[in-house]
Amino acid sequence: MNKFPGMEKFNILSEEYGINDLDVIRAYFSFMMTAQKANGRVESHLSHFGTTSTQLSILLTLYLNHNKPETAGNISKKFGLSAPTISNVIKTLCQKKFIKKVKDKSDKRVYKITMTEEGYRFLNGLIPEYHSRYKKIFSEFTDEELKCLERISLKLFHNIDLFG
Repeated sequence: MNKFPGMEKFNILSEEYGINDLDVIRAYFSFMMTAQKANGRVESHLSHFGTTSTQLSILLTLYLNHNKPETAGNISKKFGLSAPTISNVIKTLCQKKFIKKVKDKSDKRVYKITMTEEGYRFLNGLIPEYHSRYKKIFSEFTDEELKCLERISLKLFHNIDLFG
């Protein structure tokens, strides 16, 4: 397999900044390059459906929770995105009629978010295609590699909060 672009120049960091643990930087750079490329490809494809990966993630979260109501605050925490960003995404999903907001009976300042039938229809049209695309991406992975990737991703997901 080829190396990530620019990896051969990592010794510059050691020489110019005295960074000796290049394995951490290589791992982070590899992760970021992969995440950026994946996000770019997914966003480009989702634009054909008039949606974004963040919108899709929120819809999938509601779907996988069996449409158990969520709050914008909980969604913000799950995805590590700011409240204004989540608020804008929720507003867009409401305009598309994929979700609806209902005031919480016990706290009128809070809105509970649920998916609509239109949201379910949208996902039903999208999920089978995305499943086939993901199968292609991971087709050369063994079952053990897939499990390992999931474990590593989960560990990284939780450790990202340490970034600040």
